[in-house]
Amino acid sequence: MANNDLNRSFDPSDGEDQVLDVFKRGRENGDPWGRANPRYIIDETGISKSNVEYHIRRLRDAGWIRKVARGLYEFVEDPREEETDDDSTTTPTT
Repeated sequence: MANNDLNRSFDPSDGEDQVLDVFKRGRENGDPWGRANPRYIIDETGISKSNVEYHIRRLRDAGWIRKVARGLYEFVEDPREEETDDDSTTTPTT
């Protein structure tokens, strides 16, 4: 589901990629995934509280994550994955 407020030209920093990775963990094997709070992200990445808050704010401004409740954020979309997904669906399998 595409988000109209999604900034597709946003280029995440290494720290923002680490934060995104926390949101994406578990989806490959069916575990619950997609939501996190800042404390969990700090614990998982070792990034300082102020930097985690900064990365969350930038990702939220770009529309890649959204705030769903006080202190809880949810993954929306990573447009970089669309290119990979589109390429894999057009490549025939043998």
